[in-house]
Amino acid sequence: MANFATEQNALSTASEVIAESEGRRDRLTILNLDTSITVYIGSATDVDSTTGFPLQPGSAYTFEGHAAKARVFAIAASGTPAVAVLQELN
Repeated sequence: MANFATEQNALSTASEVIAESEGRRDRLTILNLDTSITVYIGSATDVDSTTGFPLQPGSAYTFEGHAAKARVFAIAASGTPAVAVLQELN
């Protein structure tokens, strides 16, 4: 039976952890809640606009399998956009 955990995080222009590593996680979805600001996600503390994966405003990305268990960092292109994080745990 799967359990779900959800949260929302306001980002800044400094890289921060939005999901800690979790061995029980099967799926991790990150949704950019902002309507105009791109956010960047990655697996390193120094994620930025040149090294991160861009999440355009309103778009989401889902990690599955082994990748879903990893720690994820994010940074805002500007301002303080929010992201929603949905974790499916086994």
